[in-house]
Amino acid sequence: MHTVLIYLNDIPKEYGGGTSFPNLKLSIQPVKNAALYFRNLKKNGEGHQDTLHAGNPLETSEIQKFAINSWIHEKDFQSNKGEMTE
Repeated sequence: MHTVLIYLNDIPKEYGGGTSFPNLKLSIQPVKNAALYFRNLKKNGEGHQDTLHAGNPLETSEIQKFAINSWIHEKDFQSNKGEMTE
């Protein structure tokens, strides 16, 4: 339902590597220790098109992008058989 993306290092804008939201015409550049929160699904379970996103490629091999992704769910995970998964 929700995503929290925590950037672990700075990426200068000229190196790319941002997180783009094409439907919003928005790109967020990684800043160390900054967090980005957004809702992936509407309350009815449909995808939220405004939060469609992608990680932009880095324009150099001199640096790497480090981040932590956390997905927050409102229901327990279940397998196709209806059994709880770990």
